[in-house]
Amino acid sequence: MATISAIILVLLGFTVIGQVSTHATTLAEASVVRRYFEQAMIYPESALKKAIRGKVTVSLDVMPDGETRNYKIERGLDPTIDAEALRLAMHLLWKPAIVAGNPVPTRETITIDFNPKTYLRKKKDEKNYSDYVTLNLSAPEPIYNLRQLNESPQPILPAGFKSVNSYLIHLMKYPEIAARNSISGTVVLDFVIEKSGIASNIRIRESVGGGCDQEAIRILEQLRWLPAKKAGEPVRTHADLEISFRLSEHQQRSIPNQRSTGL
Repeated sequence: MATISAIILVLLGFTVIGQVSTHATTLAEASVVRRYFEQAMIYPESALKKAIRGKVTVSLDVMPDGETRNYKIERGLDPTIDAEALRLAMHLLWKPAIVAGNPVPTRETITIDFNPKTYLRKKKDEKNYSDYVTLNLSAPEPIYNLRQLNESPQPILPAGFKSVNSYLIHLMKYPEIAARNSISGTVVLDFVIEKSGIASNIRIRESVGGGCDQEAIRILEQLRWLPAKKAGEPVRTHADLEISFRLSEHQQRSIPNQRSTGL
């Protein structure tokens, strides 16, 4: 599978006073954040026509409870691009910095690279799932649990697939290292289903190893969803997904249904 050129560069900066045991970090690994931005970016039409490219740096406060606030453009390009950078940055969840064993507030930065040529090359064959996207946000939108919803999120299956299991099996490429070493098990992923139908903030809750964790993330990144609804309006949703890696004597794979998302 060809490697897709990255269109976004994520650089995390830290402003901390005192002895830091652990810096504030996004819940998802930087590579997962970068790929999410690649999927979720909506390049402003006016900026595309002008071929505006470059980096936007957003700063924010990460509080001891992980809440984020006070988003600010530190280095911008164009008002429309700056607004999109803020929207993307507000989708990220964070772990606070730790000093002497205690979480502390810090000021963080994240830099997003906008490249119209790469964006258009990647997006030309993709369906637009941005119907429910809210632009010009002033603060992160709330994330709901499934029990708080009127309608749960539902995966969108491509033509020819009658079940989620069949589609996930189709997507899975059993890691060579895991197959060679007879590694099997169930990877449990935590994530957020955005209003756009894309999974964000993907992280491993239960690991298997042998490349299975990375493959589980890759599979989830391929899924698109009809967003959950609360009071008739699309909302962001916490979810989790179990993907099992099993090698039978015929090297067959099976993926069980995921409980909490109703798959």
